[in-house]
Amino acid sequence: MSEEILKLEGASIYQQDNLILSNVELTLDKGEFAYLIGRTGSGKSSLLKILYGDLPLRKGSGTVCGFELAGLKPSKIPLLRRRLGIVFQDFQLLADRNVEQNLKFVLKATGWKKKQDIDARIEESLVSVGMHHKKASMPHQLSGGEQQRIAVARALLNHPELILADEPTGNLDPETSYEIMELILKVSKERNCAVLMATHDFMLIDKYPARKIKCEKQSIIDDRSEVLVPTMTSEVKEIEIHGKTFIPYILFEEIEHAIKQMAEKLYAEYKDETPLFVGVLNGVVMFMSDFLKQYRGSCELAFLQLSSYEGMESSGKVKVISDIPMDLTNRHVIILEDIVDTGNTLELLYQKIDKEQVKSLKIISLFFKPTVYKKDLKLDMVGLEIPDKFVVGYGLDYDGLGRNLPDLYQIKE
Repeated sequence: MSEEILKLEGASIYQQDNLILSNVELTLDKGEFAYLIGRTGSGKSSLLKILYGDLPLRKGSGTVCGFELAGLKPSKIPLLRRRLGIVFQDFQLLADRNVEQNLKFVLKATGWKKKQDIDARIEESLVSVGMHHKKASMPHQLSGGEQQRIAVARALLNHPELILADEPTGNLDPETSYEIMELILKVSKERNCAVLMATHDFMLIDKYPARKIKCEKQSIIDDRSEVLVPTMTSEVKEIEIHGKTFIPYILFEEIEHAIKQMAEKLYAEYKDETPLFVGVLNGVVMFMSDFLKQYRGSCELAFLQLSSYEGMESSGKVKVISDIPMDLTNRHVIILEDIVDTGNTLELLYQKIDKEQVKSLKIISLFFKPTVYKKDLKLDMVGLEIPDKFVVGYGLDYDGLGRNLPDLYQIKE
């Protein structure tokens, strides 16, 4: 049976009197790795601060490494942090002290007394991150990647059961980010140490897929029930379409879980209504079919056909090929999109439906590429955020082929 290192039940997280996250249910097992994702201001950093005692847990219950968070006394916080490793985006090294002195300061602050023990632990931590030769260096003499390696060494000083990393690659270039990520994963595996890592870096998540915990609309969306291991597996092979090679990206199991969560949320909102789900052909067919199997309420559906892609590129010009064959007046209309990237198609569709005197209008997309989205329209719900790479499968095609693939594939570069 797995050993829980972290557990929150019915937890509400506040910054002063402002509610940030409500009714949080979250567990993390010993040795487990998970990403904490969400938009800026969604509560990722606040959640981490609760876990290392920088914010009080005012409602609900929680334990971290055996410490009760509710009513945690200030005198107990150093003891809690001795069981944790904390890595920040901006390194937070003391500028007036060299590397060794920075690490010594942390050990003394967490209760270490004997010089011999302190020196031995600093040596061990620096060796583990390949920075033993920088012991006498000042922070300004180190590159960004080197400073973050020292920050990881600092996090390892007390042999933590849990590492909390807040955007640890946020100030680093992609190559250095991968090096730091490899280091964190190596440490986690070698020491059976759990890691909860907040990040906005979709490319990093793409390269090192794992469990994702998302902060959204004052709540937590956790994929743990369905996805406990990286989604990329050797069981799914590369494929070739029109001379292009595509590699596995997201397996059907993860897609199905995202759809189930979306359907449950919409049912809770519209269970006393009969919404009209509008899908854009042809890409939405698989999404619409699987979504309707999960939606438990009364509903209707309609389709229209638009086009903006030629080959692998969006033309930027949206054509209406076939229209919605019904009256939308005074209806609750929910647009179901298979994927939203630039938003050109979505904008035309939204404007078109909005003129029909509908009672309400929502936008739901299974896949979303936030880095290339160009419109002001707010998406009401997103299943899975993905980086800006061409994808095929699960309804999405490359010049007509690939829609029938159950998994999502990404172009091989």
